[in-house]
Amino acid sequence: MRALRRAGAALWAAWSFLTILPPACPRPPGDEEPSAALAFFPLVGAVVGALAGGAVLLASRFAPPPLVAVVAVGAPLALTGALHFDGLLDASDGAFAPRTPERRREIMRDSRVGSFAVVTGVLVLLAFYACALSLTPLRLALALIVAGAAGRAAAVLAVVRYPYGREHGAGRDLHGRAAWPAVAMGLVLALAAAALGSWRGIAALLAALAAGAALAELVARRLGGTLTGDAYGFCEQFAELAALLAFVVR
Repeated sequence: MRALRRAGAALWAAWSFLTILPPACPRPPGDEEPSAALAFFPLVGAVVGALAGGAVLLASRFAPPPLVAVVAVGAPLALTGALHFDGLLDASDGAFAPRTPERRREIMRDSRVGSFAVVTGVLVLLAFYACALSLTPLRLALALIVAGAAGRAAAVLAVVRYPYGREHGAGRDLHGRAAWPAVAMGLVLALAAAALGSWRGIAALLAALAAGAALAELVARRLGGTLTGDAYGFCEQFAELAALLAFVVR
């Protein structure tokens, strides 16, 4: 029973952290390790993808494909409060600035949007839109589920592979004694979601993990061997895009 309460508290924490939707129940009591929530990041991502996929299927009954693609791009952003996309923008501005690692981390905390963020954000949104427009509504709905889980799985791996680069921040609590066991469970859940797409889903998960790992290493080198919450969002968005591309390529 205690294990179930801890799992419920971890799922509650993951849902509250990753989405703007109110949890279906009050927070369960318990003194769970905050990093245990990592286990359920891929599951929450799959649910966000499923909700976005439902919106896509509904829109496809009334709207032309270009508008359906807009729904596919916009629904996950709306459901998550653009959490990961905001990290993508901040990390793009800071990590690739011609400055020292310390100055880059300071730039990432600046709320103003610079040219790196604008260019990266526009290109990523266009890539998401192009992928969505290339798939049938049913296939797109499935791809959103797999990509949602795969992107969060890649972010979870980035969390545990690199030290946190700030004294304070939303991502610091994710670094705890429960992190690696939570990662193992999260990868199992991501694999279960990927299996919905058969071999294409598995390929999408592998593509997402590879893209996330490569970009996490790139950003970490720019930030002096550390990552921050913004960097997690950067990795998640590109990993999600890699998963969608796996559904598009022939």
